[in-house]
This record gives sequence, C-alpha cells and structure tokens, in this order.
Amino acid sequence: MSRSFRFTASEDRILERCEALVDCGLIAPIYEGASIFELTTIGYLYLDGDLDADTLPRRSRA
Repeated sequence: MSRSFRFTASEDRILERCEALVDCGLIAPIYEGASIFELTTIGYLYLDGDLDADTLPRRSRA
C-alpha cells in the first residue's frame, strides 16, 4: 500500500525541530553528520509514556 504525505513545514524547519529532539536525547542521527534520524531508548520510553517530558533537558532559545 502506498501512502503520500504532504508536509506544510519547510525542510529547514523540520531540521530545526529534529535538532531540538536530538538536544533532548529523543532521537539521534543514524551516523555522525547524517540527516536521517532514529529514536533513542529515551525516545521510545517517552512515546510509551514511561518518561515525563519535564525530566528532559530544555533547549534555550536564542
């Protein structure tokens, strides 16, 4: 079955959000410098409801 997704965010915005998730430890690049990411153990725990988001580091806004 084929699925089609339409993103309303720019590629830059998606990368910015991925960087924020990396900073929190929820995802990680599949290798150094990659723009493809995978869930970390912490990411899985969060999605399973076993981790409170308030315990994650916050990214400071410049």
